[in-house]
Parts: sequence; structure tokens; C-alpha cells
Amino acid sequence: MASLSERIAHAIIDLKYVTKPTVTLTPKGKRRKKRGISVLIGLILTTIFLLSLIGAVFQLLRLNVLPTYQIVIAGIILGLIWLYCLLGQFSRKRFRGKFLSFVCSVLLLTAFVFSSQTLSALNKISVESKGKEVTKKGDPFIIYLSGNDEEGKVTEKGRSDVNILLVANPETKQILLVSTPRDSYITMSNKDGMTGSDKLTHASVSGLKYSEEALEKLYNIKINYYFRVNFTGAVGLVDALGGITVDSSVAFTNGDEAAPENYSFVKGENELNGDQTLAFVRERKAFPNGDFQRGQNQSAAIKGIINKVTSPAILLRYSQVLDAFSEMVMTDMPTAMMTSLVQQQLKNSSDWEITSIETTGTPGYADCELYGVQHASIVSLDSASIADTKRQINQVLNDEIPTEATPEQATTATGSAFKTTAAASASKTTAASTKTTTGKASGTTATKPAA
Repeated sequence: MASLSERIAHAIIDLKYVTKPTVTLTPKGKRRKKRGISVLIGLILTTIFLLSLIGAVFQLLRLNVLPTYQIVIAGIILGLIWLYCLLGQFSRKRFRGKFLSFVCSVLLLTAFVFSSQTLSALNKISVESKGKEVTKKGDPFIIYLSGNDEEGKVTEKGRSDVNILLVANPETKQILLVSTPRDSYITMSNKDGMTGSDKLTHASVSGLKYSEEALEKLYNIKINYYFRVNFTGAVGLVDALGGITVDSSVAFTNGDEAAPENYSFVKGENELNGDQTLAFVRERKAFPNGDFQRGQNQSAAIKGIINKVTSPAILLRYSQVLDAFSEMVMTDMPTAMMTSLVQQQLKNSSDWEITSIETTGTPGYADCELYGVQHASIVSLDSASIADTKRQINQVLNDEIPTEATPEQATTATGSAFKTTAAASASKTTAASTKTTTGKASGTTATKPAA
């Protein structure tokens, strides 16, 4: 049996016959040319295999979703397979090496494209993240989910009609969604350095950081990151996901202000596309408690998005989702933080427990001190509701399960009362205290503001 060096020498000779005209060759020369073509094809396939392996490993290490040791081990194993395929081209078992090279190349090129697209999408949506602290792996964090009423490219300025805090604890797999009414009359600042009482929806007219600051003061918290999506983005994101399942707490039909088409929603689960989801989260006039029910609906839609994003079915639509996400969502969360979250989810794929609450208060009227709107419809937040929201946020941050307030807690809860003008006394309708709903899963939507 010929040694490896002898087989390589014979293959080199065979390769020299590849470029020679067949008509000039003897039968032996024709056989050498045939073997030479086979060796050449094998070498081309193994070269593609090697380049695909190097590219895929490099991109996967950059993406940093899978643990480094797993990528290294996989790279070593594939490297040994590549060596087997290469040496196989100098033996009689050339076909097996060609087949393995082809299959591995396809898989590695798929991994390369996937990781490249993912990195590109993450870099597109992650803006102004320079210097932003990356939360330590496993530590709880708070995301401000903001939605505005504009179409086209998402920007960080403009009214914020969805104001939800996502409080997440990766260790306990708890998510608390805190909805604060858009018309909440609270203390805030603007870009001119002025401070006064105004509606929460107006704060981000000066920029998202002013909405963040207002909510941080209201709940005595530190917001780590924001996610911003607009009118167009809500529709595109849900459609890219292939629709979502939303659990509605009430049955209703949206009006013309919420959407051009009237959709009927049942109490319980609803299968919704992008347009239907937008109508679902924008409607408020169909409910006695108006904006408070809309806040619940927005949280329900976010649950549906989270459920879909963390399901195995998303793998079949990841390309569409990434495209939609990169064009329609803006965030200051660093790419390293996003990939870390994915890595943690892959490591522990158990369901997230999602709890939704809303801070409530009394509807009324007041003058907006910073943005010049006179006799505007506002919500004066209830101090006990604010205190209970703070308590549940702290429970999640402290590795506890959020719970509804006991009668004793509700009685002794304290908080700051928010001033309104005398016109506020015209309204005597007080919304119910904080309501809580829970669901399983492991998001954001946009609404159109009222006048």
C-alpha cells in the first residue's frame, strides 16, 4: 500500500494532465486526467470548507452568543473533519471527502450568513450606546419601552404614547411590565432646562432621556436602557413575526380613531396581524376606564411579542424579523448586552413569568407648564398606586416574585401627590387601584395620542 507522500506525488502528476487536450492523451493519460479532475474538484471543495470554517468561527466569536469554549471545540472537531476530507482526496475514497466537504461548507456558510446578518441588525438598532454600561450577566435591569404615533423612520424625539417599564430579573426569570398612563401629570424637565408639571407623553418631545428622567424620579429607579418603536414599526414587527397571540381581558370593537378598519376582539386569546395589533393597543374610547384599559392592552400585546420572539418558531422567520427590527426599532442597549441576553436564554430556556401592572389615578384637567397646552386632559396619579408600583419593582430587582398589595400595604402606602389646577376637581371619577395580571413567556408597540 502506497504511503501518503507517494499518493500525494501521484495526485500532483494527475493534476498536470487536467489542462492537456484529451485527444492527445493515451488511455493511461486519460485515466490520469480523470483522476486529476476528481482531485481538483475535491481540493476546491475542501478549500471552500476551510474558508467557511474560518469565517463562521470568526463571526460567531464576534457575535458572542454561544459560549467561546463551545465554538472552539466545534472548530477543532470541524478542523479534524476538514483534514480527513483533504487527505481523502489522495486516496480511493475521494467521494466521501467531497460529500462531507460540501455538507459542512453549506452548514458553515449558513452560520456565517446568520451571524453576519445578526451583527448587522444589532448594530443598526443600537444607537448612542457608547459609554453605556453593560449590565453584569444575571443582574436585573430595567428597560423603558416607548412608542410614538409617527410613521416612517423611528426617531428619539416626539411624543411617547406607550410608556412601559420592563423590569427583568434573569436569575428568577421574572418580568414585570409597568404601564404608566400617557396623560400622567408629573414633574419633568425639558431641553431648555425648565422644570414643571406636564403630561408624560410630552416629555420625549425634547428627547427620550427626558421621559426616562421623569419616570426615574416618579418611581425612584434607574432605567438601564430604552427601546423605541413607532407607528410603522409596530405593524412591521408583528407581521415579520408572523402575527402574535394576544390575551385580551375584555371584548371590544375598535373605533375609527384607532384604525381605518373596525376589528372585533374577544375576551381571551386573539390571533392578530400587525394592523390588528395596532388597533388593539390604540383603542381607548371603547372602555369606561379609557387610557387605563389601553395600558393593559399594550402590556398584553408586549407579552404576545415576547412569547413569539422566544419561541422556536422564530428560527424559521429570523431573517424577516431581523430586517424589521433593524429598520423599525431604536435602542441604546449595547450590542454586547443583547448578545449576552440571547446567550443566557440559550443556556436557560425555561419560560419567563410575566406580570403586568398599571399605575392608576384620577382623570382631570390641568395646564401643561412646559409645553403650553391649556386645560389639557390629565391623570393625577394615585400616591398609593405609585407606592405599590415601587414595591413590586423592588421585589423583582431583589429576586422576589411580585405580589399584589395586601390590605395593610394598601392602607399604609405613601407617595407624593401630584398637583393639578383647580380644573382637576371637575372630574370625580377615580380609576381602580393597581391591577395585576400574569402570564408565561420570555418587547414594544405604538399608539396614536389623543388630543
